[in-house]
Amino acid sequence: MKFNIRSVNRGVNAIIFNTMNTSDNPSKTVRDTIAANNMLSRGERVLVAVSGGPDSLVLLHFLATVTSAYSISLHVFHLNHLMRGAAASADAKFVERTAREMGIPATIMSADVPAYIKVNGVSPEDGARQVRRKLLLQVAEDTGAAKIALGHTADDRVETFLLRLLRGAGLDGLRSIQPVAGPIIRPLIDLTRGDIEAYCRQHRLEPRLDETNALLDMTRNKVRHHLLPLLEAEYNPNIRAELRREIASINEDTALLQCLAEESFVSVAAPAAGAVTLNRASLLAQPLAIRRRLLRLAALHTAGEPQALGFVNVDDILTKVVNGNSGAALDLPSGLSAAREYDTIVIRVSAPETVLDVPVGSETVLSVPGLTDLPEGLLAIDARFAPVEELDKTAGPDVAWLDAGLIEGPIIARPKLPGDRIQPLGMRGHKLVSDLFIDDKTARRLRDKEPVVLIGGRVAWVAGHAIDNHFKVTRATKKILVLSLVRGSR
Repeated sequence: MKFNIRSVNRGVNAIIFNTMNTSDNPSKTVRDTIAANNMLSRGERVLVAVSGGPDSLVLLHFLATVTSAYSISLHVFHLNHLMRGAAASADAKFVERTAREMGIPATIMSADVPAYIKVNGVSPEDGARQVRRKLLLQVAEDTGAAKIALGHTADDRVETFLLRLLRGAGLDGLRSIQPVAGPIIRPLIDLTRGDIEAYCRQHRLEPRLDETNALLDMTRNKVRHHLLPLLEAEYNPNIRAELRREIASINEDTALLQCLAEESFVSVAAPAAGAVTLNRASLLAQPLAIRRRLLRLAALHTAGEPQALGFVNVDDILTKVVNGNSGAALDLPSGLSAAREYDTIVIRVSAPETVLDVPVGSETVLSVPGLTDLPEGLLAIDARFAPVEELDKTAGPDVAWLDAGLIEGPIIARPKLPGDRIQPLGMRGHKLVSDLFIDDKTARRLRDKEPVVLIGGRVAWVAGHAIDNHFKVTRATKKILVLSLVRGSR
């Protein structure tokens, strides 16, 4: 299949090709990449991101020629970032016409990326990438596309490696761009810029040229047009190939480390809804490299984002939380927080926490007998009377057995208040409820959510912790009041 794809403006947008770093058969290289990374499955729809430049045009052309071989269908996506005026509008028209000539449906969109950059305080490159990714995922869902194909090449991979090295990145960051990341595939990831140019010559493609690629005010362009040529000229003419080998080696090493971390995660971490709790001692017993990965895995399980924590965030958790005192806490990106709660480290979604706060002083009169829901909606107390014969001394701390004959007035449940005291069973003196929580290693965030039950104005039971000695069951007890705490997700 051949396509006659014409440039909108040959004079301005003509591409000057060279023959450096080309392979004998770029198409075979792409097919090998697809096979090695299991990128495509029969019957899938693939959303192809097309800017109109050389890389994305080669991607679209190649996929269009192999739809029958792979039994796939295509849908083109183009985004006008509203950053380049008339040139960007011309790009959009070029992509729309190209898709139409190929008989491929297309979604052409525009987004006010400059406004997004201003509001969010990100770089132009990061802002464009974030908006584009969000819209790509949205269009993929709308069109039923199982895969999203991007036109990143081997040169993009090398540039990203150097950028992350210059900015400071851990081993995971130096893995650079991956061939497959969730639904995103990059079939051209093993092609060099020379391969792209050779493919365009071979198939007479005339892509658009983004003039901003030549500007040196963007760090990536400085790496592309200044640093890499300098390294090639002054240090190593094969630097790109050497760096690609380094990236491959790093990927192999990180794959092993990740496998070890995932095996350790099972014994170190306890995932729950909206939080992951890690045993601190078990975490510290791991090598530092695995420790860092365990924290990233906890963030992934909690936030659902592979890159939720950066290298600096992980180091902050290790120094300020893991090695901090109980109660040490840290706010993190992606709406996460980390806290040390005695012998555990908890990574959780921090935003919903305020929703669960119970107003200080709120009181609930318990139905006796009956089940009474408490104000926060996650706890309830079941009250019933029982004969003394039912007394079960093996019941856990969420059940209180009290002498019903000592009940005077209503039974009230509320959060703790400053100065609340209790005389736990077996103690001669009284103890502050706040100290009881500390001794029982109750996380600070939960202390205001543990119900304190009062009978006749006196603390009779701190649910889940202790009953007051005054209300204990004795040989003189004739009837028992059984209070059971019913817990929901906390």
